[in-house]
Amino acid sequence: MPVARLRVRAKHAVIVAALLAALLALGACGTQENYGLGVVFLEEAGGGVQYVALEGPSRASEYQLAQVPGFPGQVTTFLVGSRPGFLARGAVRFDRGAMPAVGTVVDSAFVELVFREGFGDRDTLLIDVFAITSDWTDTDSLFTFPSHEAVPRLTVDRPFAGPTGTADTLRLPLTELVQEWVNDAGVNLGIALVPAAGQDSEIEFVSRQGAEPPRLIVYSNDGAEVAVSTPVATADSFVLETTVAHVPPVGLADRLTLARGLPARILLDFDLPAFGERVTIHRAELVLRMDPASSVTNGYSAGVQRVTSETWSGETTQADPVLNGLVSFAADSDSVVFPITGVTRLLVSDGSLGIQVRALEERADTDVVRFFGPGTDRPPSLRIWYTPGSGEGT
Repeated sequence: MPVARLRVRAKHAVIVAALLAALLALGACGTQENYGLGVVFLEEAGGGVQYVALEGPSRASEYQLAQVPGFPGQVTTFLVGSRPGFLARGAVRFDRGAMPAVGTVVDSAFVELVFREGFGDRDTLLIDVFAITSDWTDTDSLFTFPSHEAVPRLTVDRPFAGPTGTADTLRLPLTELVQEWVNDAGVNLGIALVPAAGQDSEIEFVSRQGAEPPRLIVYSNDGAEVAVSTPVATADSFVLETTVAHVPPVGLADRLTLARGLPARILLDFDLPAFGERVTIHRAELVLRMDPASSVTNGYSAGVQRVTSETWSGETTQADPVLNGLVSFAADSDSVVFPITGVTRLLVSDGSLGIQVRALEERADTDVVRFFGPGTDRPPSLRIWYTPGSGEGT
């Protein structure tokens, strides 16, 4: 073979490798909309890479879970807040054995609850803090919210905005209540956190299973020196309930819905071409076109799972536990691009039973995101870059 031809082929191979690497790097951000030009370059370079865009799934569905996912008392956060149709109330109890001795005078006492930007909303949320009056546990999967006093001991009226990515702490001054707990351990049943009337916001706090659990800081004076006690939470949980204003998020005509709180998930299946044996899938993207006008969110993260059950049956539909192609997107996004090359390779090699789209953190709040469905001019699409195998189309 002439040296010149060898050099040309080597040059083409370098171009192919470089452009494939560039395409894979672009996918990490999940925001690009059209890579057609890059495919043309690859084909011109002699790489044999082809492109197919499957516009619209062969079938699509959506469903909503009947309850909040996760086992109450065994998850790392708990939700407090109120949205039209939803009410989330939290409860926290602290270690009685770490309290100051009976007869100790409490100088001051504070409950500290940690949250991070990205949990819940940034809007102001008024929370009434009540003393709980009935015994309760967070180890029951059917958690019943405990009884509490009729009049709040405190109302929190501060905004929850903070620098992105940083932790913030809500500090509740409860000196009088804690003094009652010191005087009589039997009434130390914890506090209830209930949104005040008329609120339209929510926040997710770190629970006792998290890295920064709720804690009670007690300053007391025994006559000699100031002592500090820091009992940590021994129980915490929450109840998310629907109210009379609740409207199920699923079922909107020509839309597919993702929701958190009582989560809604999307199921899609595409008719894959006969790629042939030994096909190489270089890249694959699921594209969902967002409808901001019918969405309610401050920001969202979601991913894709491969469905493993033969039939779709709502919340009993089985899927791989791993969430692939994770992307974050804003409330005013136009399109959301999920890089799902690995999932698509499995769909091609093992046969497709469909894919499931769901939120990354389904307990953070009750946000709703809607995408245009198959019956619109902006349907879901699956885009695949591949090198054909033998026997393609047979």
